[in-house]
This record gives sequence, C-alpha cells and structure tokens, in this order.
Amino acid sequence: MKASLFRLAETKWMDLFMLYYGITVSRKFLDCADQQLSIHFEELTKIDIKRNHIWINFEPESDYSKIQGKDGNLYGNLNFKYGVLPVKIYFKSKKKDVLQMDKENFDCSDLVFDFNHLDIQLCEQLIKPTWTLFPLINRHALINLFFSSYSLKITNSFLDCADKQLTEKFRILTGIKVDRNILLWPDKNSRDVFADGVSSGIWISIIVNEHAKPVKLMWKSKSGEIFPPDHIVYDCDDLIFWLENIDIHWVYEKYLKSTIELKLPSKLTYTLEVYKINTHCQLKIDLLRKDKNSSQKFITLIDDFISAFNRASEADHRKSGVVHNWQRVVKHDRVYYEIDTGSAGLLFVKKLLVYFSELGMVDSAVLG
Repeated sequence: MKASLFRLAETKWMDLFMLYYGITVSRKFLDCADQQLSIHFEELTKIDIKRNHIWINFEPESDYSKIQGKDGNLYGNLNFKYGVLPVKIYFKSKKKDVLQMDKENFDCSDLVFDFNHLDIQLCEQLIKPTWTLFPLINRHALINLFFSSYSLKITNSFLDCADKQLTEKFRILTGIKVDRNILLWPDKNSRDVFADGVSSGIWISIIVNEHAKPVKLMWKSKSGEIFPPDHIVYDCDDLIFWLENIDIHWVYEKYLKSTIELKLPSKLTYTLEVYKINTHCQLKIDLLRKDKNSSQKFITLIDDFISAFNRASEADHRKSGVVHNWQRVVKHDRVYYEIDTGSAGLLFVKKLLVYFSELGMVDSAVLG
C-alpha cells in the first residue's frame, strides 16, 4: 500500500472542500496532490508516513487557497504523534495552463505540488521529541501565546538558551529527568517582566502532570547589562537562567501521585485501572482467553474506531476535536496503545473505553 498523507480512502475531502470553502475539487486533483506530496515528504524527511501514522488535514477556518490562474497555494496541518505542523503547499502547471481543480480529465504529470519550506527538524521532533522544559515541539505555540495573550515578545534563541540551562538545573535540583509530563508554560501574570538590578524575571507556570504552579523564571547577563527577552541571543554563555519559588515537594507529589477519577457513562464489562490521564494516553490491554489469538482483529477494530471518530468530527467542523496520532504493538498476547488524543481529549478516551465494552473482547485494561 502506497504512502498517503491525504488518507483519501478514509476522508471525503471533495465533500469537505465544498463544505469548508465552497470549492469543487476532483478526485484526480486530490490523487495527484496526495501522490506527489507523500513522495516529496518521505524524500525530504526520510520519515515513513504509514509507519508513523502521519496525515494532513485542512480546517474550515484556515486561510484557504489563493489560486491565480496558473498556480495556487493550500494551507493545512501535518499531524504527527506529538502534535501538528502548519504547512503551506504550492502547486502550478508546468505548461502554464489555467488550473482547473474540478476537472477529471487533466494530465497529472503537468501539475507540480510541493511544500514551501518544510521544517525537517521539527518533523523529526514531532515523532520522537527531545523532552525539555521548553520542548521544540511547543516552541512556536509558546512564542505566539506569550505575544497574543500577554503582549510579550520572546525570541526563539532566548527560549533555546533558557531551555538548555533550566532543564539540566531542574534535573539536578529534583533528581527527576524531564519527560513529556513536565514543562514550563506562560502564566496569567506573564505580561509583567520585572528587573531587579542586573537580574530580570517573569512569572510563568511549571506544569506537572497537567497541574500548574507559578514560578519565577529569572535571568541575568554576565556582562551586567539588562537583557530583554525579545533580543536575539548570540552567546548563550553570557546569560545565566534559574527558577525561583519552585516548590520541590509539590513537584514530587504531582509527579509521583498523579491519579484522576474517570467517570464513565455506563458500566464496563472488563476490569479498568486508571493511574493518570494526559493528552498522551497509554493503554495496556489484555484480551479475553477466547480472543487471545485475535489481537490483530482487535487492533483493526480500534484503528477503524479512531479513524471514524476523526471523520465524524471533521464533518461537523471538528466539534469533538480530533485524535492527532497513535501507535500500537502486540507483545506476548497483550495489546499496547499510545494515543495522542489532541483536541479530542477526555471525550475520546471515554468513548474508546466504552467501545472496549461493546466489543466484548477485553478482559482488563490499564490506563496511565
């Protein structure tokens, strides 16, 4: 089976393009786009689309294509295991013919589709992140949030320098290696940057298993000059970063004892243990004795359920959110799922756990 970013077999993009933008596109146009972009993506990134469950979507509120005669642009999101990457796609006619997206009888080899400045490093991180306090996969969202919500400009180079120092200092201070459940995030008081002599600071939040607590992010320059966070950092060694007001006991409590009560709408037919629920859910599933040899069938059913959930939500303007990505494996007759629930969140988790009951194949499951 060929790699497919568009997942044309699962998603009715012709209907959705009309619903979202009032644009008619032919199946052949989408086939051409899917074939070329899928090949280009794998050639550029060396990442297997099918193995890593990567797909593209277009949203109703996005700034749709700007088509001017012989070329055009599409704006979408590439979905990875650990998040999404906004992308711009351009296309044009080699013969410089006027584009006719709604026609089935055109020459596919005449059209050229490609990505505009695809960030290869970020693609790699969205599949296998390096977990830090300011992880690269959150960096774009962080900078935008600081500015849009708190009118505070922060450069990527500033966050990069802070991240390198603070992640290591946090490990030394707490003995905990930063993972995906620990990060720093803007706080409601992040608009107030303060300076005290040669030191500067800002209130932010430390997030531990989705629990938040304010801390001070502090920094100073070895040269003694005040360094604003909107400046580009050319020498990280000139800056010293540290955290103040960090409650170590609170960190230990939230990191080691994170449990959430899960209220389900109906009684389950299997045993469920819940240790914690995060955006990235991990499930360990034991099938009933009669279904021990049906793990592949079970995986197919669950994969189809997730895809159907996304399709239904997409068709309803993403009312229920979407699951970004998922991985699964079978080891010793036990099924393991790792799911990035994305904007679907707890609603999807509840529906999935109820679906386990409906299948009548599950003996026990552990969520955490």
